Formats: sequence, structure tokens, C-alpha cells
Amino acid sequence: MTDISVAIVGDGLASRVFHVPFIEAVPGLKIKGVVKRSGDPTSISDVETVYRSYHEAIEDPSIDLLVIATPNDSHYEIARAAIAADKHLVIDKPITETSVQALELINAAKQVGTILAPFHNRRFDGDFRTVQSLCESKSLGRIVRIHSAFDSFQPKVRTSTWRENEGVGSGLLYDLGPHLFDQAISLFGAPKSIFCRIAKEREGSRVVDAFNTIFEFDQANGHTIEYHCSANKISAMPAPRFIIHGTQGSFTKLGLDPQEDALEARVRVPRWDTGEVWGAEDKANWGELVTMSDEGLTKPLLREAIPTEAGDYRAFYANVRNAIKDGEPLQVKPEDGLLAIQLIELAIQSSNQGMALDLSNRLGTQAIKQAPLRKPPVGRAHPLEGQ
Repeated sequence: MTDISVAIVGDGLASRVFHVPFIEAVPGLKIKGVVKRSGDPTSISDVETVYRSYHEAIEDPSIDLLVIATPNDSHYEIARAAIAADKHLVIDKPITETSVQALELINAAKQVGTILAPFHNRRFDGDFRTVQSLCESKSLGRIVRIHSAFDSFQPKVRTSTWRENEGVGSGLLYDLGPHLFDQAISLFGAPKSIFCRIAKEREGSRVVDAFNTIFEFDQANGHTIEYHCSANKISAMPAPRFIIHGTQGSFTKLGLDPQEDALEARVRVPRWDTGEVWGAEDKANWGELVTMSDEGLTKPLLREAIPTEAGDYRAFYANVRNAIKDGEPLQVKPEDGLLAIQLIELAIQSSNQGMALDLSNRLGTQAIKQAPLRKPPVGRAHPLEGQ
């Protein structure tokens, strides 16, 4: 079959680090063009077409798949126009700024039969894959509590970037919340409750730059799982990326998935079809599993280094390719993107009210009130990332 022709909207960090290298590594996907209002693209050196607006890319009949890697406030408008033109879509997280917008896009994509894939690439992090395997293997017994932290040290506010300027989709909750929340729901489904604290911790911060969210998930036999998701920008000594406590032991994992750092260092991503491993982590960064011996607590606890499974963002794009060509089910479904946005909205509500929220009948497509959406002006320009 012929290659799937791809156009990338945006030419900044998201495009250069998280999209272009992995699209290029997956056979069957071919980048034809990049949308950049002026100048030459920086995310890809050799590209056939440079579009000067997203309208040009959408109107190109040769384009099959549009990858939206622009600031959050432009996702809805670009995606709506692309769906109307029967283009398949990958949309960087969050897919939209509001759950109402997300539901409209999902319904529209279903109606015309196009693929809409939220770019929740951190399902393909090695540390998360390891956590997933441990939960499935029952190595820790019944899971009781999980801490998922994504800390960094960026104490200086950078007002030059849209992420640190006021707006509905700006700030850390919209940046990392979709990833951390999506990991939680991919493990345990929809939570039964949420409690969140959001804050502006750095001097002069205009946006939320810290959040701490606690989900509660139902388990069998009346048990629950308490799942903490947190992130901030003032941690010179970051918390462990994951801590899991179960009835038979605990697991701790330090450090972040190595794929982003490798890409920042311009490490080549091997082609998907070569079988060459990508995203493997150094043994020094493996997590530690602590469990009881077979004799129980009468013997010392067993300590074991657990190899981190190789992360691989190529798998996301291989799945999108297969979904377009062969009808393979998406691993990250559009409804997952919707649920992430709903949880962000409810996290803000919980923080504002200072209380936990019962999520019964608050999640899913039926929970969204269909509100009329303001039609954006024709040809409205949005600042494309990195320009």
C-alpha cells in the first residue's frame, strides 16, 4: 500500500522532539509538509512542502494525516476544520481546552469516519510500562496506593513561552495533567472521586505551576486504590517518579523516561521495522522491588532491582498507521482524551471548592452538557509553536 501522507502543524519543540523523529521511524508514514507561517522549518530538514497556514495543509488533497502540535488554544479550531475535510488526526495533549469542545470533535470524527488519536505518548514511557507490568503480575499483592510524581526544577518564570502566560489551556495542569491522569485511568479506568490542590508556587508565576491530585479507584471486594498525581517546578531534589505500595510489598522508581533526553541530544531513532531497541534505560536507574520472603515477616525483606521495560514512542505512531490502514483499534482512544480534559476541569473545581468531588455521573460523553460553541472568525490566526 502507498504511504500515509502526513502534514505537521507547528514547528516547535513538540514537533521536533516528540513527533517528527517517531513519524520518520515508522514505515508507512511519510512527512510531506510542515505548517510554518514564515521561514524554514527547524523540526525537519528535508521536507517537500512548507505550508504557510493550516488551511493550506488541510486543503491539500494528498494529505491523509494531520498532526496538530500547536499551542493548546488552537487545537479545537484546526481539528474541526481538518475533520470537515476528512483528514485523520493526531492531536497533542490536551486535545482541546474544554470537554465540550472535545466531545464535539469526537462526534464529528465518528460521523465522517476519521481517526482522532490523542497524543498521550507517556503511556509508552518505560517506567510506566514497568508499573503496568507489576500491577498486572500481582507481584505486590493487592495495590493500595500509588504516587506518580513529575517534578522539575525551573524556578525562573519564562513569560516568553505561551505555556507560562495566562490562558485557559496554559499552565502545568494542562501540560502534565493529561499525561499523569491518562496513565492512571489506563491502569484502573474511571476514578470514583477526585481531590486536587493547584497553586502558583514560583515568584511572579502567571499560571498554575504545581498540582497535587488524589484519585480514588474502586477495586473488587470493596477495596479502593488511592492514586496520587503531582507535579511542580521547584524541586531541585525530585520525588521518585513512582512509588507503589501493595499488601505484599512496595516498588520505587527514580528518574524520568530517557527518551526525551535522548531526543534533545539528537540521538537517532531507529526504524520500527529493524527490531533495534529504542528507549532502554541504564541499569543504574532501575527501580527497586521490596517484598516479603516466602516465610513471611519472620525473614528479612527481599530486595530486587527490576529492569525498566524499554519505552517506545514509535509504538504510538505504528498503532495510528495500523488504525488508518487496517482498522486496528487505537491504543489511545479519543474518549481517553475527553476523560483527561474532564478530569482537569474537575481538578480545578475541586481545588476552588477545597473539597473532594464524587465523580458518579460526572464522567463520559453523557455527563457533558452540549453547549453552543462560538464560531471562530474565518481565517483566525494562531501563533504556531516555535514561531
